[in-house]
Amino acid sequence: MAVGDVNGDGFPDVVTAAGFGGGPHIAVFSGRDGSVLRSFLAYDPSVRNGTWVAVGDVDGDGYADIITGAGPGGASHVKVFSGKDNALMASFYAYDPAARGGVTCGRRRPGRDGRADIITGAGLGGGPHVVTFNGRDFSQMQSFFAYGDGVNDGVLVAGRRPGRRRPGRDRHRPGERRPERPGVRRSEGRPPGLVHGLRRVRPGGRRAGDRRPPAEPA
Repeated sequence: MAVGDVNGDGFPDVVTAAGFGGGPHIAVFSGRDGSVLRSFLAYDPSVRNGTWVAVGDVDGDGYADIITGAGPGGASHVKVFSGKDNALMASFYAYDPAARGGVTCGRRRPGRDGRADIITGAGLGGGPHVVTFNGRDFSQMQSFFAYGDGVNDGVLVAGRRPGRRRPGRDRHRPGERRPERPGVRRSEGRPPGLVHGLRRVRPGGRRAGDRRPPAEPA
């Protein structure tokens, strides 16, 4: 499931995709009144592997476009459908077409050109391979492995939420570290290889291995 303003009415619409065992059915529900705005099959009807879905304004026309990735058991087939008229904007394989782990998908917030980039992750059985594609011409921008060797469970990807930062939200003082989550890695759009791993944090905010600070005198 993903959320974005597909029809351009100012309300974030809900985009759903069938899970594993279901067909490649995509449905869009109005954020205004819950009505069905769109219902279509992203891939061949005989495919029963489910579908990954993401939403982002790839062409910069003000309508959130629908990005799909084939589910586990399928090839790494990515498609992009126009939010304006549902026309097929792009269709490509993010990885080796012979691989059958599927492909997860996400989008990165629009840059200065107003276009959202596409993020893909290798599916089940694949390594933690992450690739980003330019929203303008769908050319490959970055390619890196989010984790070390021996990880063959695929990788889930997501992009930063679009829109301006709200006052007082997601704001940090110079030199202050962001809140960390166990088992999460974050890429800030830097060149491949400069991927930041977040260390495991114990309850109470202390990192694993950190020494307890000395008690302050009474």
